[in-house]
Amino acid sequence: MAKSKQVWWLVFLMPLAACAPTLAGHLKSPTGEVVSTPEARVNISSLDGDAANASILVVTVGSDGTFKTDADLKAGDYLVEALVPGYGLASTKVKVGADEPDVELTLTPLARPKTTAVGVNIKSDAGRGEGGATLTPPNL
Repeated sequence: MAKSKQVWWLVFLMPLAACAPTLAGHLKSPTGEVVSTPEARVNISSLDGDAANASILVVTVGSDGTFKTDADLKAGDYLVEALVPGYGLASTKVKVGADEPDVELTLTPLARPKTTAVGVNIKSDAGRGEGGATLTPPNL
């Protein structure tokens, strides 16, 4: 009889060991549109423990704007930061425990500077003539 009780506990505890927490989420714009580019990255760093020994987990973002850690995380507090070209940094703090948190990060597009053409006339003091040039800054 004692042996069957031991087996029961083993069967009960095995699924719990396989359920280590992960972290998932998605990126969106202020209007609710999906944000994703091939260069989009999400950094996940632990806020527990010594900052000098903290590691950063880098997760890629799918074409549907979603991300998920492949590795299991320890329970604790984490900082989640989205880095997407053309958008400002978005970040939030989350608590990872028994449940898998679903993180939603809203990214604000960066303002594009206005560009204009600039005319320049150059006159040489050495008497070599005049020249002209038009400088046009690249569109960013």
